[in-house]
Amino acid sequence: MTAENEFKTPSIQDRLLAAKKCALAGFSTAFHFDPVIYYQDWRRDYQDIIDMIFDFVPNNSIKWISIGTLRMPSIQKPIIENRFPQTEILNGELLLGKDFKLRYDDNLRIEIYKHLTKYIKSKKSKTIVYLCMEDNNIWKTVFNS
Repeated sequence: MTAENEFKTPSIQDRLLAAKKCALAGFSTAFHFDPVIYYQDWRRDYQDIIDMIFDFVPNNSIKWISIGTLRMPSIQKPIIENRFPQTEILNGELLLGKDFKLRYDDNLRIEIYKHLTKYIKSKKSKTIVYLCMEDNNIWKTVFNS
């Protein structure tokens, strides 16, 4: 999905090799899954990237991983549709949230966050996981259940 949607960017592997070099030079690292896009194989694909992170980068250098799902001002959706008519990133249902941004439904976002957080924690890492641009109710539901 990155090749179709992240134009003119290094591959995931190249980015992780750069992060590894930084970690080996003594720098802390952090990773941002933002925006997480919902699609048929999202679980497998994001798990594969998490596996790659922990395979490439020394665990003790990873200070945090943030997670945020797709969100945008409503005016942005038709711009994306016009500029990139073949894109599939808008295929999930997007609802107008309290912050007046188009977002996935609360239940879907919670499902995504719980799954990815659990998978990251399965790596026996002390890495802090936090949510981007989410309200307290989503945080409480994800981290206190």
